[in-house]
Amino acid sequence: MGRNIEVRIATVDDAQAMAEIQNAVNVDMARRENRANTARIRTAGPIREGIEMSGGQPLSSPYVVAANGLVVGSLYVGLEPPDFWNQELWEESGSNGLGIFGFNIHPNAQRHGYGSALMLHVEQVALENGVEFVRLDTYPHMTQAVNFYLKLGYIDRGRCQVAGKDLIQFEKNLTQS
Repeated sequence: MGRNIEVRIATVDDAQAMAEIQNAVNVDMARRENRANTARIRTAGPIREGIEMSGGQPLSSPYVVAANGLVVGSLYVGLEPPDFWNQELWEESGSNGLGIFGFNIHPNAQRHGYGSALMLHVEQVALENGVEFVRLDTYPHMTQAVNFYLKLGYIDRGRCQVAGKDLIQFEKNLTQS
């Protein structure tokens, strides 16, 4: 049976699935790193509120990827960079860039193309809305994520620190892809 993959802006009906996916990813990361899971448990309420506040705007809303109608991943986008990003690392620091945050694919759905479908869809939305760059970050020890972003054409722009932990800042110029 083939897979029907759908990528779309999240609705309030997706909030519970998004919370469950984020929790499953946190548990899986702790298991892989052989440590206790210290991440706070996500609940649907705050996610639902965020979805409602975004108003379905393409450059400031969460997105989901669904397989055969079941949400298997999500991410958030926004034009405002977090304070901790080192803006001087970007190719054109004053340029219009879309940030990707909270990118999660359920552990059972990873390595099946859902993450790629979600990222490529968001990149296309950004380009259609006049955004030239997509920017994101990840921890250096998350080699699966690092390799995934490099495979998609993201460039390692350097490091920043958050709460004493290093983050790699990645960037992709959509006009050169």
